[in-house]
Amino acid sequence: MKNESTAANHRQVILDGISQNVGYTELASQLDVSRREVIREVKNLRRSRDPGLFEAKRAARVMVEEEKLSVSKMRDDRFFRMAGMTIREKSFQNMVQFYKPEILSVLESEDQGAAISEIPQRVRKILRKYDILTGRSYPEISQSARDQL
Repeated sequence: MKNESTAANHRQVILDGISQNVGYTELASQLDVSRREVIREVKNLRRSRDPGLFEAKRAARVMVEEEKLSVSKMRDDRFFRMAGMTIREKSFQNMVQFYKPEILSVLESEDQGAAISEIPQRVRKILRKYDILTGRSYPEISQSARDQL
């Protein structure tokens, strides 16, 4: 009886730890057992398809994603305060300046579709990624890129 309650307590501590991204070593020290026993218990939970384990892992993933978003938001806010524009806007500006000769050659040509098709494919992919080129079947230079030039 006492062994079952201890196992249930261990299970709950392990699930709580997993949901908070606590490592196996720290869980083992909390439970005062070896790390191997914690790993064995997690394996048993995984084999038995314990719904609590799936929920704990989902909660851990959500926590990690929220943390990543908050870190990237802080980075973006800091950059915006320094530069007065977002990282995406600055990257767009940099790409327009870097690929200015290619963009100008397209704009100056009579047949822009043919001029775009003459640009190497890797460059076209980059221009599409940064929204400098728009359209798939009939690509053209975006209005914002034209305004930058």
